[in-house]
Amino acid sequence: TSILISSPTFIHLGDQAAGNYRLLGKLRLKGKTEAINIFEVFSTEDENTRTKLVSREAFEQALLAYFRKEFSIAKEILQSIADQNPADRLVQYYLEKIWHFERYPHLVQDEVYETLSIK
Repeated sequence: TSILISSPTFIHLGDQAAGNYRLLGKLRLKGKTEAINIFEVFSTEDENTRTKLVSREAFEQALLAYFRKEFSIAKEILQSIADQNPADRLVQYYLEKIWHFERYPHLVQDEVYETLSIK
């Protein structure tokens, strides 16, 4: 089980998040005009969420590369995470975005922030 929260909410939680989170990136939420940092807070009740916790550092490195438009680096890291946890939909989301940018580089804008539309 997981929920998505904004930076202010994450900061307000403080120690209550207890390390069971990962940064999803600076994203533009549906209905918002500015991109904000979004976090996923999850329990470690199942294997999928435990794997997210184990791969959190690598995922954050992949995000840094993605937002710097270093897509080959981000892709390599994300693919490694996907091999360990193919059920991680956010990893698949970023891999699809990279695939899209690789095929259509003219669509890469100054900002690669996306409207998050993952269910």
